[in-house]
Amino acid sequence: MKTCMKKIIPLLIIMTSLFIPAFGEIYFTPTEWNLGILTSPSPLSTEVLIENTGEDAVTVQIMPTCDCVTVNPEELDIAPQSTGKVILFFDPKDETGTIDKFLLVRTTDPGLGKAHFPITGKIGYDTQSTGAPDSESTDNGLYGTSVEIVFYHDLSCKICEKFLEYSIPQLEKSLGTDIKVISKNLNDPAVYTELIDRLKKMNIEQKAFPVLIADGHALQGFDDICSNIQDALSGGLASQSNGTGFQEQEIAFLPALIAGLIDGINPCAFATIVALLSALTLAGRQKREILVMGIFYTAAVFLTYFLIGLGFFKIIREASVFPIVALILRWTIFAVLIVFAGLSVYDFIMIKKGNKEKMILQLNAIFKKRIQTTIKSHARSTAIVFSSIILGFLVSLFELGCTGQVYAPFITVYVLKIKQEFFGYFLLLLYNLAFILPLIIVFILVYFGLNSRKLANVLEKSMGWVKICLAVLFIFLAFLTVFYDIQFQPNVCSWM
Repeated sequence: MKTCMKKIIPLLIIMTSLFIPAFGEIYFTPTEWNLGILTSPSPLSTEVLIENTGEDAVTVQIMPTCDCVTVNPEELDIAPQSTGKVILFFDPKDETGTIDKFLLVRTTDPGLGKAHFPITGKIGYDTQSTGAPDSESTDNGLYGTSVEIVFYHDLSCKICEKFLEYSIPQLEKSLGTDIKVISKNLNDPAVYTELIDRLKKMNIEQKAFPVLIADGHALQGFDDICSNIQDALSGGLASQSNGTGFQEQEIAFLPALIAGLIDGINPCAFATIVALLSALTLAGRQKREILVMGIFYTAAVFLTYFLIGLGFFKIIREASVFPIVALILRWTIFAVLIVFAGLSVYDFIMIKKGNKEKMILQLNAIFKKRIQTTIKSHARSTAIVFSSIILGFLVSLFELGCTGQVYAPFITVYVLKIKQEFFGYFLLLLYNLAFILPLIIVFILVYFGLNSRKLANVLEKSMGWVKICLAVLFIFLAFLTVFYDIQFQPNVCSWM
């Protein structure tokens, strides 16, 4: 009997150590999360205590391998002889049958290993369809060879299964190519080690699961994957297309420059330049001072408009991933552009009749007065550089009601058709460079002798034709809206 016990006790100790997630001097309470039999799809939560019985502070990182589990916080520092706390959340809405998940636990102490924190249970209620689109199930490794992705995930993750079943075919249709998916099981320690080594070679820190690697990009977690996989794959396909993938982008340069230039010479912006030069002349500014003020004023205008466009671009791009929102945006902008085109023609007629005050597409009297007051208050300032920057910023904001008539539709209609987000930023840059080009030319001409009176005469003579140019531009953008395939970024995870 004693001999038998001597054999059984060591065996029990070894078996127990395999199931209790204790790292030397790090202990978890409880040692696993047993959900039991779930009777409803309502989310669940629990508290886990982590005790550090050692003499050194330890950082503990807890990472879910399935999108159905979240941890708050995912990383915490635990002082010696202290206890930390994390909250686990589990969403069973996409689960069926037996639940067999785990959390990956790592610490900063090189003497401590890594382990799995088990999450187990069973679905005890009738599950229903999640409303995902009808689609035939696709074998992960048989998509073709045009573009390849490697997907590291937990094989028990139901959302991962739906991503492969629904999102990949949607991407194939959107990109017009076959996608070969190499599926990697994160439950296999060798696969996990392979992933970490691969990310290290890419100089990327591992932050979330699942991980998708495509064309040199590593996307981590479904938020990152769903938002950026289209851009990652598009870049890879463009590099395989012998340059033809950039033809659409090359064509995009010219309209961006033309739209920015027309917006830069519209009567609102040009009248402000005249008012500014008149104020500077009355203030007794020398040519050199006017040139210095012009440089910093122009830089401030450029930066202000670029940042405004950047923010608007991000908002519209995020909103347009929803098909209904994209459709509403398209037809709303189309209607607005047609109205603006008509009003520009009306303004042209009023100008030719000598009734400029009856123009509709112009700044109202309140903003005109604010611009004039701002210019006068800064024209005499002794702090030339600072005053010029503030003046450029304020005038840009006041003018936005007029210049934004071109800027906002351009961003919505033209920039958003570009699939690569980075190239959209580049188009914004080109637009704003073209927008400030008239400013640059005017300040250079003033330095060489042009006065505000001559500039006012130029504005007087060209105002009508600028309105016609604006009308043509509005019609062109409206044409793009309806008759050109605007490439709104698809929401490849709409089933979630």
